Amino acid sequence: MALHLQLLCVSWASMRTPHFLVIPVLSLAAACSSDPVGSTPLRADAAPPIEVDAAPSVDASPDAGAPLEGDIERFAVTDGLLPKVTVVDTAQGIVGSFDVSGVGAVYGGASGKYAYVAQGAQNVVHVVDMGIDEEDHGAHSHFYRRSPKLMATPITGTLPIHVVGHDGHVAAFFDDDGSAQLLDERDLDQGKVSFLTISTGMPHHGFAVPFSGKVLATRPELAPGSTRAVPNGLDVHSRIGAKEMAIAEGCPIAHGEAAKANVAVVGCADGALVVVPENGSFTGKKIANPAGLVGRVGTVVEHPSVRVFLANYGADKLALIDAAALTMTVFDAPAGGVIQFAFADDGRILVLTRDGKIHRLAADGSPGESLLVTSPATDDANHGAKFPGFAPALGGLLITDPPKGQVHRVTTNPLRIQRSFAVPGSPTKIASSVFEKHEH
Repeated sequence: MALHLQLLCVSWASMRTPHFLVIPVLSLAAACSSDPVGSTPLRADAAPPIEVDAAPSVDASPDAGAPLEGDIERFAVTDGLLPKVTVVDTAQGIVGSFDVSGVGAVYGGASGKYAYVAQGAQNVVHVVDMGIDEEDHGAHSHFYRRSPKLMATPITGTLPIHVVGHDGHVAAFFDDDGSAQLLDERDLDQGKVSFLTISTGMPHHGFAVPFSGKVLATRPELAPGSTRAVPNGLDVHSRIGAKEMAIAEGCPIAHGEAAKANVAVVGCADGALVVVPENGSFTGKKIANPAGLVGRVGTVVEHPSVRVFLANYGADKLALIDAAALTMTVFDAPAGGVIQFAFADDGRILVLTRDGKIHRLAADGSPGESLLVTSPATDDANHGAKFPGFAPALGGLLITDPPKGQVHRVTTNPLRIQRSFAVPGSPTKIASSVFEKHEH
């Protein structure tokens, strides 16, 4: 799936310019099905592929360094063994640790001020207030620290998997309900956790994306002889829950999505679906899988300053998707088994592999520098729940190291470990909130 959000304001390359940079971050669990990624063509009733973690942009500027005084950089990290989430301020250390219902994955929201802990086995998504207050000054905002907190009202439903933040809203999808709960993060700013239910009609492994004032949600279909529906297309819902239209172009076994500005890209068994608003409606256009290549798109990521989208293509390849030209260019992923990937500000590609290495590729996917950063991911139990993950930081990116109980800050040009943070337990999935000081 993806990068499931839009970064606000500017690209990371201009970090030290006089404004606040707001970087909401989404880290996805590589844990949503039992089938390997795209190793064989999928049937209409096949389970969706295991997804690869996706994250939005990370800084790759040559002068990337630690946060300056006045910058706010916090991250929320879940434990691979224990039902808890820890919030760390990189200038202050651990500022909060909260018990939740079960072991889960943490997702970022739309504003960067909240994180969401999805616990599928416990049928709940907890909302973490990251402890960052905003003072609006019109042309810019000032942000201030306070203590984080676990909000009292969780989001409930059966089997939450995907949580997507975009367009000021967050949608949590519940597979065994076939429904999504939609939140407006402005309500959270007022201390209110209120939801709007969007029903797709049948349980299935799906997602919902706040997009262009509406919500795109997967459309379930039940094949003859099957007992479980699969997502075979997209519908457009209003933000009060009503279904308004179906996207005519099909998308069998829809899985993985990213949205920015006025375009969304969704992974399908037979290619990728590009959705755009047009004349008060929405249209879908299909990009077919490359001829002769076995695989499929199952995770998509975007960057606001990079024109193309980035996706996986099966288990051992990545793809650049040009939504305007309707083309897909597939290339080999770094060896070692992909866990997570992202765009850097300059268009280069960053990939975390199961052998513990971070790889920086050229914008066209050709190989570049690699660095061993974290412990190898060897425990496949619970769909990679104990695998490391990464999230953007002002100084590059933050990579979890579960066996060592650490989170490493890594600069991305050149690749090097700059600093490590101790986090008790087995830190795995991570989402960061980064706000840069405004200079008058």
